[in-house]
Amino acid sequence: MKNKLTAIIISIFLILPINAWAVEDTAQYDVETRQAIEDVADMQKLDEETEEITEEAPQTLVSPYKQPISKKKILKKFVLAMFGVILSSLILYFGLTVYNRFREFISTPKVKSTDGETPLQSPADLEGSVRTFLDKTKW
Repeated sequence: MKNKLTAIIISIFLILPINAWAVEDTAQYDVETRQAIEDVADMQKLDEETEEITEEAPQTLVSPYKQPISKKKILKKFVLAMFGVILSSLILYFGLTVYNRFREFISTPKVKSTDGETPLQSPADLEGSVRTFLDKTKW
């Protein structure tokens, strides 16, 4: 019960948004720090002015609409995506095949009944189920 309650509380905290408030810049600085801040601001203004001067080259009129994509590019992207799907499917298939063979190689021998086969029917009474349990667990 305690674990369920803890999980519910944690999930509620994770779902809720986080609010953050900015603090106003009202800190008092000494004379040297204030002068350094003003110098940095002046340098940034000079940098912005020089960028504006260099960026005054004539600009061409650009259409606000997106240009159509050619069908060849769309087909190329589709073929690449399908190649990725095929490649990942083959990797998964062969990886799982190797894993299953490795697991069969290492696995313990199966529990056999006296006939040499594992019984497929469930026992009908209590004695039969106890006997099957003891045979399978080798007690």
